Amino acid sequence: MMKVYNKPMKLPTVGVVWVVLGLALSGQFFLAQQQAPWTLWVGIALMGSALWKLRELPFPVVGPSLDVRTEFTLFSMLFLIAVGAHFWRLGVFPAGLSMDLGEMGWCALRILHEGWRPLEETFQYPTPFLTDFYQLAAWFGLVGSSLLTLRLFFLLFSLAGFPLFYMVLRKWTDPGTALLALFFMAVMRWQWIEARSPHPSCETAFYLLALMALLLAGFQDRKPLCLAGAALVCGVGIYAYQNLKALPLLMAALWAFEYFRFPSNRTFLGRNWKGSLALFLALALPLLDYAWNHHNLGEREAGAFIGRKIIEEKKLSPLFGQLAGFALMFNRQGDLDPFHNLPGLRMLDDGTGFLFWMGLALAWRKRREREGAYPLIGFAVMALPGLLTADPYATQRYTGLLPFIAYFAALGGMGLWNGLAGTFLKWKEVRWALGLLFLCAAALENGYFYFGREARDSHCKEAYGPEQTFIGNEISAQEQKSPGRFRYFVDPFFEHNPTIAFLGYPARDRIIPFEASDWAQGKMPEERDLEIFLAGEKSGAWFFLQRLLPGGQTGIFRSPDGETGLYLDWVPVSTLKGKKPWDRGLKGVYLQSGNWNGPPVASRTDPLINFASREDFPFQGPPPYRARWLGGLQIGIPGGYEFNLLSSDKAQLWLDGKAVSPEKPVYLAKGFHALRLEYEKNSGYYMALHLAWKKPDGSDWEVVPAEAFGVIH
Repeated sequence: MMKVYNKPMKLPTVGVVWVVLGLALSGQFFLAQQQAPWTLWVGIALMGSALWKLRELPFPVVGPSLDVRTEFTLFSMLFLIAVGAHFWRLGVFPAGLSMDLGEMGWCALRILHEGWRPLEETFQYPTPFLTDFYQLAAWFGLVGSSLLTLRLFFLLFSLAGFPLFYMVLRKWTDPGTALLALFFMAVMRWQWIEARSPHPSCETAFYLLALMALLLAGFQDRKPLCLAGAALVCGVGIYAYQNLKALPLLMAALWAFEYFRFPSNRTFLGRNWKGSLALFLALALPLLDYAWNHHNLGEREAGAFIGRKIIEEKKLSPLFGQLAGFALMFNRQGDLDPFHNLPGLRMLDDGTGFLFWMGLALAWRKRREREGAYPLIGFAVMALPGLLTADPYATQRYTGLLPFIAYFAALGGMGLWNGLAGTFLKWKEVRWALGLLFLCAAALENGYFYFGREARDSHCKEAYGPEQTFIGNEISAQEQKSPGRFRYFVDPFFEHNPTIAFLGYPARDRIIPFEASDWAQGKMPEERDLEIFLAGEKSGAWFFLQRLLPGGQTGIFRSPDGETGLYLDWVPVSTLKGKKPWDRGLKGVYLQSGNWNGPPVASRTDPLINFASREDFPFQGPPPYRARWLGGLQIGIPGGYEFNLLSSDKAQLWLDGKAVSPEKPVYLAKGFHALRLEYEKNSGYYMALHLAWKKPDGSDWEVVPAEAFGVIH
């Protein structure tokens, strides 16, 4: 017997199909033109008109029937596409590891090797993902710890969500619609970004879909064990990624839908809700105890909660801005963070983008049935973690939407497929050809923007911490090659970097911050070879090292934009023996005060002024800060010198008692010239100060070298 969608359609409906398709495509085109502001309202009007006209299309939306063998074959093909997209060129892009993932790996190693057993204290961490810490520890115990195995853990978590996704879909829809939704999920650039980063948000789909699969099985088949399993998944999931704290609300909402929509289930649900609730509360007890004592669900949630911003500004505009950003991120302007997106690019490809809104409208028409209610409830609940954050483009907190977006896009696609059956595209072969062409175009668009533009974008590459990853990988490689041979000195900026702590874990007791003032005084270890990593802004410190310890091997690590990312120096232990202290530099006095009268918090001799970060200064706590350096310049070549103080804060240089204006030549005779330098910082976090000059016989700026300063007596 032929399906309804293959029957000839009435002419008015045929016309509606083309009107809807034309309006939706036109709306998507204008929405995507974010470079022209006026296109926003045109796009919204056209897309809104398409959704309004969509009401005239018939329902239900039914996909083609498939035998079990064909269904399994197509599922396997789509799953292989997802696997390929997750792993293709993984060693090329992304090439680094974020600090959040580094901290998770480091915490897992502490659990595995140090007997650390964290619980409530993790809720105050930047990565408060307790479940992941223990799961990663077990994983590292099985396969070992490395950048590859860490990525593999999250990739497998992400891929495990695909069978669950299909299992859930088949509970409420036909094979054709389910397979189409799986396709959209497999080729979605948004999904690739989170899984390949890797970012812990990529595990959201696994917990979310496991919960929904168990609930559906429990509700439909009346299996108490499935409901208990759902409570277990919910209780474990709230300790994983942050947006999974919405799972209890989702479980309650679906339970309420089943109770009020299907009266025949009320007796069964009434008998089992207490046991499921008790199991969940038992698992949630540590989080509930923390929330009771600290009045929040964790430091990270408290800091990102939009309510704090609303209270501070005493108006609701932050919430309205969040809603606007949410509505437009799918089709117009997405996340600006290069770690989560090619900055500003819409999160969905054009095909998925316009079908998503059509499917959302079609699902609303079935809101009283599971096939409409479950995805609508899931979409609304899993949008809350993003909507309630102060970041208008926190797409990682919206990853719980991805399965529902894929389903809505499939529903919209099937609606058009059925509608076009009554047009001149009534021949199934023609529709299949055009449909496959459309799907290929969607996949190619996602591939072009991710593996093409995003993979080549220097901002996206920098977002994955190439310098910190290089340092960690270099330490790991050296430890595998020659265990215990080196002591590693890293720029103070990287002192507490968790990626380095994770990748360089075997040498954790031999990773030390590099302090130029200590080295100038001869405070350097002499029992091992040294490997030194300095930030790309530390050219002066690098040259100082070569002057202090000649005979070492040097190198440069280039950042993705071609600039110097790191300066490297390998120093053999033979060079260190009997090394005399450096006798030149400036005497620095550091005050943590808003004036120059307070007691100093530190006094030291600095061989040069080449401070690239807050960690180069000996301050603790917030500003205000003051620092003064006294000494002199030993000029060998007389002539006009230009000076500059590279800093975003207030700084002033005096030579021979006269203030020096930036980039204005000052004639200096041969010999000694008294120097005074003062620096002030009254607010903010980021700090830097570089004393640079341009010599009479040079055309380039350089950090004033250590040998140019006078002898310290």
